[in-house]
Amino acid sequence: MRQSERQKIQQLLRLDHDGLLSLLPAYDPKYEHTRFAPEGQLSAGKEIFERLKKVLYERVCVDWDYCRKRKSDKYQDQVVLVASVADVISAVTVGIPPFVIATLLFKIGLGRFCDCE
Repeated sequence: MRQSERQKIQQLLRLDHDGLLSLLPAYDPKYEHTRFAPEGQLSAGKEIFERLKKVLYERVCVDWDYCRKRKSDKYQDQVVLVASVADVISAVTVGIPPFVIATLLFKIGLGRFCDCE
């Protein structure tokens, strides 16, 4: 992983759940040229995430099998985990930077998102 990617992920990890959701509308063509009040931007971000949820679950929880991988020493470093999830979902987050979505999944809790025991 390049140092610039590590720094970008570390910046995103400083944001809270709502802060990450609020970033999503900026990357969605549906909201191009839209000006939001803060609540509207958060609401749009939630809607975008809801749209992606099923395909994200398929990629991360089923195809990549996060629940089996989560105990691996490799994934105890949150930056490495976010980068790995970003690689897994990069094909399905069209237009939205995968690091943003991967960090959001991390903040939600990948174990909870994937219904791991």
